[in-house]
Amino acid sequence: MILPLNNIPPALIMVGDATSTLNTTITYLQQLFCTRNSCSTCSTCLLIQQQQFYAATWLSTDKHYTLDDLDVIFSTTAYALQEQDKHFFIINTADLLTPACSNSLLKMVEEPPAGYHFIFLTSRLSAVLPTIRSRCTIITLTTTNSSLSSHALFTCFTNQGSLSPADFLKILEQDTTHERETLLIIDALITYWHNKYQQATMQSNSQEAQQAQKIILALQQALAKPPMPGSSKLFWRTLYLTFNHLL
Repeated sequence: MILPLNNIPPALIMVGDATSTLNTTITYLQQLFCTRNSCSTCSTCLLIQQQQFYAATWLSTDKHYTLDDLDVIFSTTAYALQEQDKHFFIINTADLLTPACSNSLLKMVEEPPAGYHFIFLTSRLSAVLPTIRSRCTIITLTTTNSSLSSHALFTCFTNQGSLSPADFLKILEQDTTHERETLLIIDALITYWHNKYQQATMQSNSQEAQQAQKIILALQQALAKPPMPGSSKLFWRTLYLTFNHLL
């Protein structure tokens, strides 16, 4: 994936798994700032890799961002940069920006002060506020996540064979999927069943197409009411009952 080294856009969204987006961002910054062709061994490259480089501010959270988390952006941009200088704000898990946080960034993202740039990292582009997406150049690093496609819960909802409620409950009991991973799996399931719908449509199989369409709707409805902290198992149990009814 080639990222712009000249005419850098005010804001980028990198879509992909956490490892890919992080490593790509580090490499990108090294290409921009290293004077030895992104050597990966000089002090600049090492500081970027350690997220300690002076011209890059990294923001991360395991929960939803708060307005206080974004204070560093506004306090930093209050200072004008020297001509030709650059500073990047890298916002990990950008899908965890609340509407209030996203709205507070809109003007800054659209017209940042000279030299300032934003990079949003996310594995769930659909969860990033549309008004943020519309102001960014979007770069997709990966389209699928192999770890999700092999996840036990993903398999349960893509296996059209017989899986009894008792068997599903055994799988669920051993599962440790947290709320955020639940949303990633649902996204992957929607993609899977959308592909099944397209295949059935191309083959003029109206029965399978209708079934896939109903499953997609059920998944989208589930996504609209995500699990609260500590309620993932209840979420999956309820979804399984709906899914099992549609097969």
